[in-house]
Amino acid sequence: MNSSNGRRVALKEVAVVEASDVIRFQKEAELHDKIKHQHVIVLIDYFHLPDRRVFCFVTELCDRGDLNNLIKERPRWVDLDAVRFGLLMCADVD
Repeated sequence: MNSSNGRRVALKEVAVVEASDVIRFQKEAELHDKIKHQHVIVLIDYFHLPDRRVFCFVTELCDRGDLNNLIKERPRWVDLDAVRFGLLMCADVD
């Protein structure tokens, strides 16, 4: 939970094995931050914790879970639906 505004957030920690991982994760975060779409979670913050050898992504919390949960909720998900979903996600990306 974000202590400044009480908003619930998700924290993803990714192991940093090599120094180049930090650069790669920073680039990923910068790209993610540029994507503004209703079907893509919002990146709130990101940071590196060198003493723990992790890189952290802070995003909005998806109460319904991840894409796997969505697929489980819709067991008759067909390829055409998957294509439409992908196109919706990419529609606003420049």
